[in-house]
Amino acid sequence: MRCLLLGSFLSLWCLANSLYFYVEEGRETCFLEDVEKDTLVVGQYRSATSNVTRGGVGVKIIVREPRVEEPLVEKIASSRGRFSFTAQTTGEHEVCFTTNATSWSLRNLKLRFDLDITIGEATLNYDEIAKKEHLSAIEVDIRKLQDDVRVLRRNILYMKSREAAMRHTTDSTNLRALLFSLFQVGLILAFAYWQVSHLQQYFKAKKFI
Repeated sequence: MRCLLLGSFLSLWCLANSLYFYVEEGRETCFLEDVEKDTLVVGQYRSATSNVTRGGVGVKIIVREPRVEEPLVEKIASSRGRFSFTAQTTGEHEVCFTTNATSWSLRNLKLRFDLDITIGEATLNYDEIAKKEHLSAIEVDIRKLQDDVRVLRRNILYMKSREAAMRHTTDSTNLRALLFSLFQVGLILAFAYWQVSHLQQYFKAKKFI
């Protein structure tokens, strides 16, 4: 099955990504979301087609975590719905839409989907929180600021960890490149020494020297 990667979205600042795309039979459409561990992700989708599934055959939603074979989410899509998951590991998560069978009903048919992905504190509904906890408008604003500061701090720490990992990878790559270069130089010197020794023996054998 071919895999069509339409986009990569870096979601460090907990923004909502809104987009639309088409799903075709035999093709998997995936999106990448860079998500930190223990972060809630909510996706809401809708399709203009009234019935995207027929007898359990249709469009399937699959969410995969990095370095994990078992899907985190796997469900059959309806015309409108939502999915959610909490990241178990930090890294790029795949959100994929694919047809789960080669059905005549979906052959040569393109289904348009609109997708909204919300990450982290952006998934919170402050109106509901205000009603539940009887908060005033000022208290709600303070709660939002506290959440924003917490998100900013967490993202800064996340970026620092990514920077440290990239620096380690760069240093390791540079070290391997240096060792390989030294090996090449040593190999060239050894070959040159062997060649000179061989020529000396040849010239002595021919009594040129």
